Amino acid sequence: MSYTHNWLHLYTQLYTLNIQEMQEVIITQLQHSGMSVRYLTNDRLLIYSELEADAAQTLLFYVYAPFISSQLKASYITSVLISCQSAIEACLHVLGSLPVNIKWLFDGQQVSSSGDASTAEYSSLLRADKCLWYTAEQDIFAVSTTPTIVLGTKGSLGIEVTAQAAPLPIKAQYGAIVPNAGWQLLWALTTMKDRREDILIEGFYDTLLPMEDEVIEALTHLADNPLQLARRWGLQELLLGLHGLQQYYAYFLTPTCTVNYLHSGQETKNNRTYIPQTASAQLDFQLVPRQDPLDIYTKLQNHLLTLNISGLHMRLLRAVQPTYTPLSDPFVRVAIRATTAAYGQAPQILPLIATDASPYLQQQPTLPVVITPIPFVIAEPQEFHAKGHTESLIKHIKQAAIIIADTPPADETEQ
Repeated sequence: MSYTHNWLHLYTQLYTLNIQEMQEVIITQLQHSGMSVRYLTNDRLLIYSELEADAAQTLLFYVYAPFISSQLKASYITSVLISCQSAIEACLHVLGSLPVNIKWLFDGQQVSSSGDASTAEYSSLLRADKCLWYTAEQDIFAVSTTPTIVLGTKGSLGIEVTAQAAPLPIKAQYGAIVPNAGWQLLWALTTMKDRREDILIEGFYDTLLPMEDEVIEALTHLADNPLQLARRWGLQELLLGLHGLQQYYAYFLTPTCTVNYLHSGQETKNNRTYIPQTASAQLDFQLVPRQDPLDIYTKLQNHLLTLNISGLHMRLLRAVQPTYTPLSDPFVRVAIRATTAAYGQAPQILPLIATDASPYLQQQPTLPVVITPIPFVIAEPQEFHAKGHTESLIKHIKQAAIIIADTPPADETEQ
């Protein structure tokens, strides 16, 4: 079958190439499909392409895969490219013309700032009416063979908190009369969260988006595998003994506050100990829809001010907005219908995934986005037939073709 031949031909090309060479092949492949292509960044890790069909609606394919190896990246890109290009060809063959304009964004950047000037610069270029986001990122859903639709992404907030005490090194024997930066920092951190995992920053939960009943119901159908997950991470059990719906509700829909780095003072040498002059911690907040990371940053600032602990300072490291497309959105319904028709079974619905993806889509906060994992990733060309991936590729092509052909009109999307 030509789909299989095209997949293996492209993958064999990409398999032995480094990232820069791989990008050139992607460019050539897109141009052969009649698409205009350009690099958006000097490092050539952000590729933009479009196919103008003089349609009223525009569909953006967002392809994000920076952290996987070259071989796996080759498999990932090949699967997405062949699936979507074959879907476009099928629509042209059946319909005579495309009902939507097509845009692509291939994002291979590993580090991106939400304040990057280029983000705003290219926001108009990337403007679309709907977006299908292909992800290779691993998450809980990766253990399932069921087709998956994800409705949004968690936000994140990175903060460094520093405590500053004495300006000079002072021996520990004076600890009864000299402030200790290590203790000052610990006192501050312990006021942020209790042993039940509730975050104690005033107003932290005030803006949470109430989740749709259908989405909560979908979580009840996920496999109850707390021991499997715990053993994967070398644990006896999950936090607080969570299982079933509690496990998945906590993971997908509960914001977090994590201390992921802590440093105070210096190591004892020659039996000489000193009172820490400075201490620092880095905090990571995973946020859910309607939690603005900058608003949470301000609330934490106010929280620390009320403690009256001298010498505390905060520094913003990262701020990424959460995203969410309601299950009732017409484009989500199209994606569910397409997936059901292509795979012969309804997809499992997940509300959110954690991702390090670049913030280009955040310039369009109302853009309907559906996230779906690619059907397979392989490390060697011979695995394609050995693991029976031909059928998976055909299903993926059918899913993309139905999404392209079944695009709701603009006035329906805006309702």
